[in-house]
Amino acid sequence: GLSNTTSVDERFDILGEEVAMRDTSAGIPSSTMNGEVNPEDNHEYLEYPRGSGTWFIRNSQTNEWNKWES
Repeated sequence: GLSNTTSVDERFDILGEEVAMRDTSAGIPSSTMNGEVNPEDNHEYLEYPRGSGTWFIRNSQTNEWNKWES
C-alpha cells in the first residue's frame, strides 16, 4: 500500500537537496538550503553533504553559507 511511500514534504526536501547540490560550486550549499538554528547562539548551521561531518554556518548579512571552522 501507500504506507511505505515518501510523503510529499519529504519528496520536496529531497528534491530541494538534489537541486541545491547540482547548483552549488566548490562544495558550498545553495543559499536556498535550510539548516537548523542553534537556540544557544541563534545561528543557523547545516551539515553538507548530509552525513559528511562538514558544517556550514549561515552568514546573516549575505544569507550565504560559510564553512564553519571549529
